[in-house]
Amino acid sequence: MNRMPSSRSLIPTAFAVAALVLPAAALASPTHPSTTQRSAAAQMKGGATVVVQRCATGGAGRSATFRGSMPASPSLGGRMEMRFTLSQRAARATIWNEVPGVDAMGVWDRSSAGIGAFIVRKRVAGLEPGFSYRVVVDFRWHAADGSVQRKARKFSRACTQPNRLPDLLLEDPAISLGTTPDLLVYRVFVRNRGRAVAPPSEATLTVNGIEYPPVKVGAVGTRGRGALVIFRAPRCKAGSIVRFTADAAGEVTEGDETNNVLRRRCGATPAPS
Repeated sequence: MNRMPSSRSLIPTAFAVAALVLPAAALASPTHPSTTQRSAAAQMKGGATVVVQRCATGGAGRSATFRGSMPASPSLGGRMEMRFTLSQRAARATIWNEVPGVDAMGVWDRSSAGIGAFIVRKRVAGLEPGFSYRVVVDFRWHAADGSVQRKARKFSRACTQPNRLPDLLLEDPAISLGTTPDLLVYRVFVRNRGRAVAPPSEATLTVNGIEYPPVKVGAVGTRGRGALVIFRAPRCKAGSIVRFTADAAGEVTEGDETNNVLRRRCGATPAPS
């Protein structure tokens, strides 16, 4: 099902770590700076950053680790803060949506006093296949009196979780005459455009507001393979809506279930001669 993942399914692990660097005053040391000092100096030169440190896409281990870093501003002399906000976007969507209620997100992490740079890592597990995740990080630099003197906002790259699930959809509905005057033949094609084989399922037909017994649909292969499903049911009333439903029992875990129902308006089907 291509649904908005619940924040309850996300498992956050937050690491708020003051970078292991010397105090800001030591960054100007002219004599053979250490690797740590050079790293901190580079961060000060480059400004605030946020990166995807790790994007794991395998099975139950789907997770993302985001890393934010910010250099101290020696002229301000105060603490630094970061706030991470997690967003997600479905595979075919263009808009990012905030994922609410995730622990360790949406809160300010504050540095210790007197450090040269501040680094915060946030790891979120339990990510949903078929979605991309990113963080927005807000940065704040404080003066010694606690007032905010400078702000910045950065967006991470996306951690995309591939959708390796079946995706059933309905195509090519057709209504034709049956073998008796009171019955019609209703046909629809159940196609799988997903990346995994769809297991056996059931399809149903609703005519004149009545849902008729399901028809068994065998396993459907990947990448556009499909199966023709045929129903025999009473004549639909002209102008009424005929509804076909794939995976009617909801037993197939899909990448997108918004296309499991197909509606067609019943035309004036000619009477048998």
